[in-house]
Amino acid sequence: RNGIALSIARLFGHVVLQQKLDLVVNLAKLAVLLLATWLVLDATVACVVNLAVAVAYFVVLRRHLTASVGVLPVASGEHAAALLQRG
Repeated sequence: RNGIALSIARLFGHVVLQQKLDLVVNLAKLAVLLLATWLVLDATVACVVNLAVAVAYFVVLRRHLTASVGVLPVASGEHAAALLQRG
């Protein structure tokens, strides 16, 4: 879903949103991983950090697309039936 939402944002020319989101999320990920290096860093912490990043992308992109475009990103496959009916 994040890939679809990013593609929709790119199609509408919202590149600034994508760049800001990438910068902020990756800086936050770096800070958390550096902090975890001093405390305890293992595979579980790394997985939780990556999961949090994916959730942050999802929430921000969903809010942005809902507010600016008025549509929600759809998972691939959910629109297949409607496309086949029109053809």
